[in-house]
Amino acid sequence: MLAECPWCGKRFETDHGGRQHCPHCWAELELPEEPAKTTIPPPEAKEGEGFSPLGPWEQTSSVSAQQTWVGAGGEAPPAPAPRGETSPPLEPAPWERGEGGLFKSFWETWKGAALNPNRFFARLGPHESYWPAVGFVVLIAGMVALADVIWAGVGLPDFLFQQRPGEQFAAAFGLFFTVLFTPLAVLVRAAAVHVCLRILGAASQGFGTTFRTVCYAYAPGLLGVFPGGWFLAWIWELAVEVVGIRWTQGTSTSEAVLAVVVIPLAALFFVAVVAAIVIFGIVAAAG
Repeated sequence: MLAECPWCGKRFETDHGGRQHCPHCWAELELPEEPAKTTIPPPEAKEGEGFSPLGPWEQTSSVSAQQTWVGAGGEAPPAPAPRGETSPPLEPAPWERGEGGLFKSFWETWKGAALNPNRFFARLGPHESYWPAVGFVVLIAGMVALADVIWAGVGLPDFLFQQRPGEQFAAAFGLFFTVLFTPLAVLVRAAAVHVCLRILGAASQGFGTTFRTVCYAYAPGLLGVFPGGWFLAWIWELAVEVVGIRWTQGTSTSEAVLAVVVIPLAALFFVAVVAAIVIFGIVAAAG
């Protein structure tokens, strides 16, 4: 029978009813088991008044039909693919495409990742290079470090700084250190998240997808340009990272939370406890 997807508006042939995915946009649909008895509208029915020649359908996707992705043709983002199936890649990030110049592409990417992560990561397709994602992280880290230099010159108290420079020279050194260290930290972070996904059996895509997701989930880190904003930025980053991993790896929200938050924090706590026990043992033996 012929069916029509309410999300992308495209038609497709199917030989059975029930729950299935649109082959065009991958949205989850519930089609009737029996085809419509008629395709002729009643005389009083007019186009646009709720009549569909394709029969009734039941929407089961978690994505609202009113949600649209600006710049992607107005289609609604697809529902996350079941584990083992890949949601169709649509397009790289605006920053990777470089449309509209440096500032516009950066702003569109930051706005999408930080403010509309569901739409952004649902539309995040593959890209031939990881360097643009690294550059996105470096640019944000550089702006935050530069802001630290400025605030240090103004003379604000040290405790308001993420890096606590102490003086302007130290803040300037912190700028250089941050630009070099942050990409490495993001790489380690992505590796940890991907290992957790593999442990959970929730990694439907490779490490490169996880790495780019973590890079763009770093967008809220820009909040660190404000004194004391680093803590809120960190919480915001975790939330965006959970959403991003859920979409790009096609996994559930609970598994994304486990991979991004619970398992890494538990592992960090375990390492801290072991380190404290070892240090205490060394001090006790020396004393």
